[in-house]
Amino acid sequence: MPALSCVAQEAPLCMGGEAEEETVSTPEERFWSKVERRGPEECWLWTALANHDGYGLFFVNGRRLRAHRYAYELLVGPIPLGLTIDHLCRVRGCANPAHMEPVTNRVNTLRGVGPTALNATMIRCREGHELHAGRRTRRCLVCKREAARTRAAHPRADDEPTRVCKTCGLLRPIAEFYRREGIRVHQCRACHTKADRPRQQRRAKRGKGAKP
Repeated sequence: MPALSCVAQEAPLCMGGEAEEETVSTPEERFWSKVERRGPEECWLWTALANHDGYGLFFVNGRRLRAHRYAYELLVGPIPLGLTIDHLCRVRGCANPAHMEPVTNRVNTLRGVGPTALNATMIRCREGHELHAGRRTRRCLVCKREAARTRAAHPRADDEPTRVCKTCGLLRPIAEFYRREGIRVHQCRACHTKADRPRQQRRAKRGKGAKP
């Protein structure tokens, strides 16, 4: 059997007789080799894999991490529980911790340029009316009442006739309005019951105190 040539054998043994040790880079070294580091006030751009949103991706021990979060933990420290990283420079591929700040999801969303952030800055509706804060959202009461009046004035043929309650401003079916001696008043039964409750309570107290 012919002897193997130096090309088929290990090259370090053929050249010098001793095998060279393989240099295994640390995760930190691999990470910074993929970052274009500039001045302390400039953006450090990520040059490797990124997701569809533009955030850099870095793999450590089979785990997929966001590049900017990994950079923040390397140079600053752990990210507080319940907080997320906000890019103050608005460059999603930036890995400079000086351009990052841990904030809540609400603050991060309102600082952005999405529909939620834009709507949060609005103080008037499209018609110029002032917006009123509700339990979960803001709405224009003027436009809401105008729309209710329009629907009440032009009901669809397949719909039950409706009317706007003068107390709560909601559009309700005619059958839900309170009748007084055959005359239908402009107040729904729910509002009438709520307004009449104190009078019923006073009447009940007077009945209990009366002598038999």
